[in-house]
Order: sequence, then structure tokens, then C-alpha cells
Amino acid sequence: LNPVLNVLVTLDDFNSLQETVKSSASRWENQRNLKQEDSVQAGDASSDLPKSPLDGALVLVKDDLNVAIKGWRTTAGSQLLAKSLIAVADGVSVARLREAGCVFLGRTTSCEFGYKETTSSILWGISRNALNPGR
Repeated sequence: LNPVLNVLVTLDDFNSLQETVKSSASRWENQRNLKQEDSVQAGDASSDLPKSPLDGALVLVKDDLNVAIKGWRTTAGSQLLAKSLIAVADGVSVARLREAGCVFLGRTTSCEFGYKETTSSILWGISRNALNPGR
């Protein structure tokens, strides 16, 4: 699919992704078991329960500076940053999604520094519309 659409820049390591998904699934299973037992006291919170309704949601983020993912390469679609910029911290939106339990699959292409509405760059080429790849 990616060779046709050219939308993915980075995919998370499979083992890391699998571990994150299993953790989320375990939290949802714990909640289901507690509801069946009907033993949860009002206000009782547990780290073994889902972090939010978004816990386990799969997310792709743009390869842009303001949505950096800690430890992942961030290019902002620019050849200037293509080899050297590894994010040292999550961007604000990424940090909030991570707190909510979202699972980051990878990063999608971006035009250079996000300066236009279409996704084409010297670094990544043109990204295609999934509903109409010829566009």
C-alpha cells in the first residue's frame, strides 16, 4: 500500500508496537473483569485500568516538528533535517495522546516544514489520496 500512496515515513518497531498493544488490551480486559465482578468502589482508580476512552487507539502523526515523538527521527519533510534530528521529547499533542494510551504506529509524510496544503516534498515525493490514488 505504501509504495502506491507514499504516505508512511516511519513505522514503529514491531516488538515495541506489540508490547504497547498488549498492555492496552490487558487494561481493557481488567476493566471488563471488574465490571463483571461489580466490585469497584466509587472513585477507586487503578493504573491497571484503561487510561482513557482512547487507550489502544492506533495513531499516525505527521512528520512535523510540533508533533515530535521522543526517540523517533523527525525530518519535517526537509533534506536539512533528514539525517540528524532525533526528537528528545514528545511534542505537546503527542504527549497528551500518549497519556491517553494511544499507540503510535508511525509517521506520515509532510511537505517541507508544513508550508503548503498538499503533501509533496523533495525528500519524500508526492503522497497520493487513498480514495483516488491518481489524484
